[in-house]
Amino acid sequence: MVEENKNISYGKYIISWISVSLLVILQVVLSGVNFGASSNFITLLLASIAAFIIILVYMTNKSNKVTGMVLKGIIVAEILIVILVDLLT
Repeated sequence: MVEENKNISYGKYIISWISVSLLVILQVVLSGVNFGASSNFITLLLASIAAFIIILVYMTNKSNKVTGMVLKGIIVAEILIVILVDLLT
């Protein structure tokens, strides 16, 4: 059986929630600024970082390392695809 950790660090959850909230606010503020061709890249990069934080902190099963590695790999691949698409357009 898998033993569950009863000592939950609520500070980690609060910090991640605040950082995701700040990233969303930054996305909204920067969406009104014209960066030219880089506007979509900046918005998608901030969204990818927020998604990475959410998956890393809230959705990763700590007892199953394979699932965590797959989710982290998907996020890294998404960021690389966003960068590649932005460079090609």
